[in-house]
Amino acid sequence: MSKLGDFFLGFKKRYDAQVIRNEKMDEFLATAKENFDKIGSISTTVENLNTKVATLGSEVTGLKEQMADMNGRLEVIGRGTKIELLETLHKWRSMLVNRGWKTKEEMGEVKDLYELYNKKLKGNGQGTAYYHEIENLPEKEITE
Repeated sequence: MSKLGDFFLGFKKRYDAQVIRNEKMDEFLATAKENFDKIGSISTTVENLNTKVATLGSEVTGLKEQMADMNGRLEVIGRGTKIELLETLHKWRSMLVNRGWKTKEEMGEVKDLYELYNKKLKGNGQGTAYYHEIENLPEKEITE
């Protein structure tokens, strides 16, 4: 082959190689564009999730505030109930000690009140003292 033929053959090989490189570059760029589009979509999804998380954070904060308020109210109710139970135990004690005896049924009611007061509401020693005074009274059986 002549020098001119070799030149054109070399040129054709370089041209074909350049065409293949261009095709690969076009493929790469198309894939890169798809990936950038996917990244954009993922980025939007992440932004939406961040917004939702922030909203949930605000809602959780609101719920925590409501729970704190409810706990405060429950504490007040518990204190009031404890005072009422202690007062009721005191009334039972006064009535039964003045009378000097108790019935089995009365002791059952007093015991229920005392357990609520002392065990559930963690009462102080005053209710326990009332309970023991009543407990130590003699028991009478009343028949009708």
